[in-house]
Amino acid sequence: MKTILKGIDSTTEWSAKIFHWLATLLVLVISYTVIMRYVFNASPMWGQEVSMMTGIIMYVFAFVYALKHNTHVRVDVFYMRLPVRSRAIIDTIGDVVILAPLCILLAYTASAHAIDAYTDKEIMMYTGWMPPSWPWRSIVALAWVLFALQAAARLFRNVYIVARNQKYD
Repeated sequence: MKTILKGIDSTTEWSAKIFHWLATLLVLVISYTVIMRYVFNASPMWGQEVSMMTGIIMYVFAFVYALKHNTHVRVDVFYMRLPVRSRAIIDTIGDVVILAPLCILLAYTASAHAIDAYTDKEIMMYTGWMPPSWPWRSIVALAWVLFALQAAARLFRNVYIVARNQKYD
């Protein structure tokens, strides 16, 4: 089980190292688009779509990274004062009641959209550029699947803490 958990964790870390560069790309594309629009009065057609695709992919992979490092937003007025086992019980309940159904819904829906986009040869019609949408939809689906795997790893670790009163790894 340690090998599986380390594989999920290392995949999350690897994807974060790659996809954090999307923030730089996003800034460059938006800056170029703004300069072209307001200085040269010529807005590139592809700028908005690339910005949208890049932003969505960046945010979804950021969700995965935040889940792995337990840095997501929470109200921790009481939570941080609780013992580790009590926090694990709260996290386990939240993971089973909220996070697991959300992961299933997001991974399934994103995967279905990616498959439909590929089979229907869907294109993005916001501008005249009209690129195929399946590549970015596939990356988003992959990110939600990784999110679900990271959530499963988190759930396993929390259940282990509840059962054994010690951390797994």
